[in-house]
Order: sequence, then C-alpha cells, then structure tokens
Amino acid sequence: MNLEKLLTLIAPLHYQELQPSATTATILSKRKDCEQLDNPTTRAITMGLFYETLTSLFYGGVLGASFSPVTNELSLLTKPDIVNHDTKHFYECKSVRNGHHGMFLDTQLNGYDQLQEHFPDYSTSFAIYRHTLPGIKSSWQGTTNDLFQELSQKTAYLVLLPYSIVQQFQTVGQSGVSSSLVSRYDNPQSTYDTCTCLRSSTLTTLATEPERVIDDLKIDREQFTINRYRSPGCWINSIPLRRFLIIQIDDLEKPNSNRSSIEQIPF
Repeated sequence: MNLEKLLTLIAPLHYQELQPSATTATILSKRKDCEQLDNPTTRAITMGLFYETLTSLFYGGVLGASFSPVTNELSLLTKPDIVNHDTKHFYECKSVRNGHHGMFLDTQLNGYDQLQEHFPDYSTSFAIYRHTLPGIKSSWQGTTNDLFQELSQKTAYLVLLPYSIVQQFQTVGQSGVSSSLVSRYDNPQSTYDTCTCLRSSTLTTLATEPERVIDDLKIDREQFTINRYRSPGCWINSIPLRRFLIIQIDDLEKPNSNRSSIEQIPF
C-alpha cells in the first residue's frame, strides 16, 4: 500500500489539531529566493533549515545557532537544532524521504548524551519528518523558494520521539543482533560515521502503530504518552503548508536532577 493511502486510512485517528507556538515564520537566507541551489550540500542545509523552522513554529524555541556560545563554553560535542528555554526542551530535526532509512549517528548521540549530562533538567526530542521529495542530494534542481514550495506540499508526517526511545534504537543497533527495526553501519575501512539506521518500515510503523514499535523495543509503553494530531495552518515565507499528520511520543516524566553545573552559563 502506498504512503498516501496508508495515511488516509489512519487520518481519522488524528482528529485533534496541534496547538502551535506560532503560525508564521520568515527564513532569512544569504541567498536570494530566486537563486539556484547549485550543490547537494546547500540543498540539504536549506531543507534542514525549513524543518528546523517548522519545528520552532510547532514547539517554540529558537534555532540552535543562538546556543553556540554555550556549546563553546562547555566544549560540547554538538548543539541542538532548537532550544526552548521556557519549556526546557531540546529538539533535533531530521528529514527522511519516503522509502529511505533514517540515520542516528553515534557521534551525534554521544553529543546529546553530553548535553543531557550538562542540562539534566532539559528534555530532548527528535523530530523526524517524512517527505516525498526525491533527489535532494542527486537530481533535484530549483531555487530556495522552489524548495520551500515543494516541501510545503510534500511533507507526509512528523514523528516526534523522546530521546529515551532514540537511545533504545541505538542500543538495539549496537547489540549485534539482527533486528527488523534497525540496521547498523559500522565499517572501519570507511571514513563515514558509524550509525544506527532506522528502517523505512519502522518509520511507517511509527506512524501507524507506534505502540507496536515500543513493544518491539522491549520497553514499557506505560512510560510514554502517545498523541496523534493534525498539523495546524502554518506559513513559512508566506507559503501555506499542506496539513499533515503528527505522531507525538513523550516521556511521562521529564528529566530530574539536583545538578546545577550550568547555572553560571548565560543563555
């Protein structure tokens, strides 16, 4: 069954609309909207900026660039894509084309482990957007405005995962045991980072039966809340976004610690 038909079948479960932090945003770019995105890296970065901005519309916060002074001060390995100091939440944004797998790099997850140690009162979620735009790194051609126009129509759904579930995916991948949920890339002869790959079928099941994925990970689903939403009406650079489905999984309890190592670090 193709993705569009599958999402149509589960759409009735998503009768509630997500209440966003904001509904409009403007992405400022060094490139003119009519300028061609002429290489794969630029296209991928521009796509990432689109989804980071969308995540901040939904869940509030500011882009991670504002967190760079803190990252440098603490010699952190990574900085989050979105930081919401009001709700004490970090967000990492990923986009995955339909039919492809999603990657959790070991270096990136090590960085988030370090973030959690320094900021024990903050929660972390991974926002995984599945889209149907082909060839962003190979054959796609167009301007920034063209890319935003296409993404506004070709975003299929969002799965928001708490970091505890992402860590469990990594644990399964690193176990060396064959899994229907993830695969593992670990080639010492390659310069490519080792990572855990979330299978395309797992991304689909997260949209249709997230409870089943949690059970397959051998963790207690009672530790989480699962909410299904429809996306609200939003505009990025005055472009209206087509409504899509949201599967939001949260830890029932936020991180809790008496550690105060970051109190002297200004935001």
